[in-house]
Amino acid sequence: MAAAVLLLSSPAMSGTAHAAPGAPPTPGSAPTQAEPADRVPPADRDKLLAQGWRTSADRVWTTSGDANGFHVLTATASSGYTWETAASLSEPGFDTDRWIGNACVTGSGRRLVVVYAPRTFTNKAHLFDRGGFTAVVDLKTHQVTKLPVQSSLAYFNPGCGAGETAVISQFDGETREDPKDTTTESRLFTIDAAARKLSKPIHLATELSSPVPVGDGITAAAAGGLVTVSATGKVTRSAAATGVPFRLVPDRSGAVVFMDRADDQARVKRAAGGAVTELARGTTAELGLVRGDGGRAFITGRPAHVSTLPATVRQIAVAPGSELSTRGELAVQRVAASDPRLQANDPAVARAVDVTATVTASGKHLSFRMTPEVASPEAIAGRAANPKLGAAARTTGLSAAEAGSPTNPVEAERYCSVPRNDVANQAVQPKPRNVEWAVNQAIVGTLNQVASRPANWKNYGMPAYAPQTLFPAPALLPAGRVPAQIMLGIIAQESNMWQAARYALPGVPANPLMGNFYGRDIYNSTETDDWDINWADADCGYGLTQATDGMRLAGHEKTDENGNKVEIALPYQTQRAVAVDFTANIAYGLKILHEKWNQTYSAGLRVHNADPSAIENWFFAVWAYNSGFYPNKNDGSPWGVGWLNNPVNPRYDPLRHPFMTVYEDARTPQNWPYPEKVLGWAGNPITATESPGVELRGYNYAWWGTDQDKAKVKPPLELFCTADNKCDPNVKVQPNDPDVVNEKPGPCLNKNASGLYDLKCWAHSPVGWKAPAGSPCNTCGNEQLRFNPGYPWCSTAGQTGCESDGISYPPACSVSTAEIGDEIVDNVPADAPSPRPCGPKTPTAGTFDLAFAGESNGTYPSKIDFHQVGGGWQGHYWRGSTRTEAAQGGKLKVTGTWRLGSTWRYGAYEVKISVPEFGAWTEQAKYTIHLGGGKTRYRVINQTWQANKWISLGISRSRTGRPSR
Repeated sequence: MAAAVLLLSSPAMSGTAHAAPGAPPTPGSAPTQAEPADRVPPADRDKLLAQGWRTSADRVWTTSGDANGFHVLTATASSGYTWETAASLSEPGFDTDRWIGNACVTGSGRRLVVVYAPRTFTNKAHLFDRGGFTAVVDLKTHQVTKLPVQSSLAYFNPGCGAGETAVISQFDGETREDPKDTTTESRLFTIDAAARKLSKPIHLATELSSPVPVGDGITAAAAGGLVTVSATGKVTRSAAATGVPFRLVPDRSGAVVFMDRADDQARVKRAAGGAVTELARGTTAELGLVRGDGGRAFITGRPAHVSTLPATVRQIAVAPGSELSTRGELAVQRVAASDPRLQANDPAVARAVDVTATVTASGKHLSFRMTPEVASPEAIAGRAANPKLGAAARTTGLSAAEAGSPTNPVEAERYCSVPRNDVANQAVQPKPRNVEWAVNQAIVGTLNQVASRPANWKNYGMPAYAPQTLFPAPALLPAGRVPAQIMLGIIAQESNMWQAARYALPGVPANPLMGNFYGRDIYNSTETDDWDINWADADCGYGLTQATDGMRLAGHEKTDENGNKVEIALPYQTQRAVAVDFTANIAYGLKILHEKWNQTYSAGLRVHNADPSAIENWFFAVWAYNSGFYPNKNDGSPWGVGWLNNPVNPRYDPLRHPFMTVYEDARTPQNWPYPEKVLGWAGNPITATESPGVELRGYNYAWWGTDQDKAKVKPPLELFCTADNKCDPNVKVQPNDPDVVNEKPGPCLNKNASGLYDLKCWAHSPVGWKAPAGSPCNTCGNEQLRFNPGYPWCSTAGQTGCESDGISYPPACSVSTAEIGDEIVDNVPADAPSPRPCGPKTPTAGTFDLAFAGESNGTYPSKIDFHQVGGGWQGHYWRGSTRTEAAQGGKLKVTGTWRLGSTWRYGAYEVKISVPEFGAWTEQAKYTIHLGGGKTRYRVINQTWQANKWISLGISRSRTGRPSR
């Protein structure tokens, strides 16, 4: 953390007494809050826990993600289920609101194999397919071993066996809808979790679902049954099933317990030696299968029929979505975390987690509350870069024009338009109500009336503009407008309602929220370039809607394989408006959504009677918003919306309920296609922070006439799979076109000109699921507006009946009487613009310089995890993550140096460092004081005060040369 330095000469010190501040509070603590109940009280354990709990080998584990990492939490029965943090997994340089992932427990019950990634990876096909990072976590010792491989975020990955081996799936990471895309073969890896070793890949000419280790081989799901995979990639059918099996659980006898389904009926089956027997059956909503340790399988839910079960399988009467402990003695029903931007849960500190569970033997309920520990050595290891990100840098150098600066935090060599760490381009984080206000105005066309920006608005130096003049949306066909909750649902899924980076609460300026600004190729098939900066691959998504089109710098637009531009860069000042102004960003996203509705409507892709006021009727338009629309060429070729977001795509959990039926669904967004997530957010708003300590519903929810109507917001799996798009839900075929040969078996029967199955079953027919296609939907969802058209923005402080910026953490602007006459060196020039200014600034008495570690090729990866925040002294500070100097070969090191100017004189000085009231969490910040003549001294201070303070580094005497810090 770098803010400002205050130097007091010794005469001033002798004349003024400075009270020593008390000890800083513990990071994340809230003094008025009771200690979390992270265990069953000792006095209650005999009453609440299963008999024999003291000697039980049962272990429960769960996961919870926030902006700080993907947390692995665990507890044992013998400890009274005292919860511990086994790991906090994240990777440097990813600006995300939540880390998500999947995990499975090995046969010993001691180790987890974990695949984790930023939440927004689920919005992109290539990141979904092979973007997940991989680690082995020892639940007993908390040892974390990150493995040099990335894999799929599909719900079945990873898959653990009855022993200490797991299988992970790595798919090709290309967008299937684009006929120009090419692919590589899919791969399976086995992981020896005990030895923490990764095997060589097994190359497949297909893509299989739910692979798990069985004996010395691999068993996976394919069309119509189970298959075995040899070490050479040979696939052999081993057992029959209906459709594509799922929830594969190897048992200790070498058999495989699994589920299959037909329509709304599901079955639990067991395959042993080629014979398949049915163990249980019931509706898809009332039947579940969970794995334990030692090759145990648990049937959950309320099955309609249960056969005699083998010794390796046990029925437990808990909800089918429950997470079970390794021996099945505890069922976890709910895992929930608080908003990531609360003061007591600064983005650098993990959110508190609430867990509710049931003792399966007695049905007694338990409640826990714990805060994941992220300061221990094990947790710090979880934040070290994955070996994939620490691979050798590319050796090719850059030209002088392309090479970056070792001292300037702004990358002139970037491809994305609006830079990071530019003091002149800080976005003010909006309140959730601000976002809802702007959406309510934009959808009715009154945003210009209330949000036209004058010249130099917020000191940005931009000309005057009006958001919906920059981005005029075409009129919807045939008439009507976008429901507020559809646009808000898209914003919730794309950005968590953030315009600025995750370090900023409402009202605080920071870097704009940006998608893959550095073009890091973290998901390609080359393992030697993943930490490299590759500007040409930058995503350049900005703000609330993650708008990308036209957001590259002129001259760096996206091109096709022939070098032809496929986009036009917006004017630079318009790009700045999209990046720093949430109203312009919303106007841009709304324009795109209007265009997608009109494209799909005009082509006949309509839901029910296509009344735009009905929430469900936006399914096609939202589908196209995420993965594109492919027009009808009238030549018999496939057209419509692509396979990626088709609900019948076997990528997604076939037993999923409507997204956000329970809030914990936000932990696993990878289980739902994009349109289902948006409709889920429409009816179930996020909980967001209005100001420190104040959590509110992010926006008004869409409403339905009855709970039953709302529960049917998700279309049937097979709705978009018809003869019209050559899709048959009762048939499963393996794609064999070279471009999609590694996709999952599925119901798509479309063949290309060569007679090969090519997955181009692109939906384009009118549909209805609450009413026939073409008919009104009387049970569909409806919008709910909070703000009337023309509701104003406040023009003065303290005004009521209007919207205004957030008030979180105002900057420390005043100078105390004790500081008058002292010499202050700020971290930015006194004339640096700010969207939340202090007024006249205290003149700086010297200079502040940054030095970034770099690569020999002219790039500076140390800038990736370096950030600016508009808080603290005079409304600006720099921040980075605490690492050892040798981490990643030292190439992430950033050094800040303050130097006195012409006012320096020989003598004794007390040096003080300004720390902000939020965002500073290291307890060991090292400062080196250069006294001149080659002499230095250093001090280590605790920055975790949670207050704007000047912290003394002690008194130093400078004899020769100007002192610096």
